[in-house]
Parts: sequence; structure tokens; C-alpha cells
Amino acid sequence: MRDGQWVHGFRHGIATKGALELTKAADELQFLKSLREGSAIVLGNGSPIPIDHWGNLKYLGPDLETLEKVFAHLGLPVDGLRLADAVQQHVLMTTGLIAAFFRGVGIERVFPGFVYEEAIHGNLQQRNWKPCGFRIPIVMNLGSAGVVLWSLGEGSVYVVDNLVCGFRPERQQRWEVKVHDEPFAGLTVPELWLYREWPPIPLDIYEWKEAASLQYRGELPFGGEVYDLSDPAEEAE
Repeated sequence: MRDGQWVHGFRHGIATKGALELTKAADELQFLKSLREGSAIVLGNGSPIPIDHWGNLKYLGPDLETLEKVFAHLGLPVDGLRLADAVQQHVLMTTGLIAAFFRGVGIERVFPGFVYEEAIHGNLQQRNWKPCGFRIPIVMNLGSAGVVLWSLGEGSVYVVDNLVCGFRPERQQRWEVKVHDEPFAGLTVPELWLYREWPPIPLDIYEWKEAASLQYRGELPFGGEVYDLSDPAEEAE
């Protein structure tokens, strides 16, 4: 009871067990793609209920359209992909990230950079940032394939005792995409692989905090390249 009225809560789920594949879920997919800003849901013979009452549900339609476009652009089949899989947050995050690159968004907009806490001991020194060039991969899984976005540009590295202890991208100059035949082991969300010997850096924007603990999974299959752009004359002063 709320304000003298009976209020009923309800939920609708998309089951994983026995769920339809996207190629066989035309009716369900059409309904879900209609959920967007400004739409409303009518229950029975009642009045329309604005989609805003269901929080993030208003983004589901555009998210699913983005997913279809990304799969088509990369030449990936949706065969075997179930509707229940397609609406998982990590899948929508992956397709959203790829679509952002297609629209011209640079890596500096999706990855703010980092510094290892042990290197600064709570005292970040701006003079330790040195200009660098980079070619680094964002690695992710999509359906039955692996996808790598290679970002090339300029940024800065945080250097302590001649060791790189941090990195931040500042200007993406171009990017490339490569599709691998098989998914990468151990990935749940897109990751940045700066160096083969370093732990991967997850790009889970929904869980990102000021401080994060990175998990080392052993040497990575490949990593990025970071090269010095410092002016030798300026360094000597």
C-alpha cells in the first residue's frame, strides 16, 4: 500500500535457458528495439506508462540497433547469438565501445589513464609525466570471435627511476580494427593491453573507480608499443 493505493511490483526477464536465437526472435527483437526515449508501455487497458519509469530500459532499443550494426560492419554472423546473450551488459558495452570508435570517438574519451599507486606513494608529481607516442590494443570478445581495436596517437607516460609507471592517452590520430577467428581466453569486458608483461586493464566503465586492483593473468599474447617523444635538449636542461 502506498498513499492509499495498492502498488504491484513486477519483473520481466529474458530467459537464457531455451532462449531464441536472434535470427529466430523477430517479434521479440522488434518489440525490444522499440524501447527508447519518449516511448511508453500500455498494460492491459490502462494508460500509457512512460518508459522513463523503468530506468535504463529506454536505452535498450538503440543498444540493440547498435549491436546489429556492429556485427554487420565487422562481418560477424549473429548465428548462435541468443536474445538473452545480446542484452547482457558486457555485450552491449563491447558493441557500444566499437560503435563509438566508428563515430570518431578517440581512446582518450574512453580510457582516462592510470598511475600505479606504489610509484607515487600518494604524491603525484606532474614533472614525471613525459610525452610519448603509442600504438596500443583494446581487446574484446564478440560472439564467437575476438576483436582488437588498435589505437595510435600521442599521450604521456609517468616515469619514476627510468621506469614507466603510468600512462594516459591524449590525442588519437587514427585507429585500426582486426577480427580474430576465436575469442580471447579470460576476457569478460574489453581490456587494454599496454605491455605483454603487465596485467590487463579492464575498461568496465560501469565499475570504474579512482583506484582499481589489476589481476595478473600471466604474459599476454601481445601488447602495445609506447615510444619516447621527449625533446633531448629540454631533457638536458
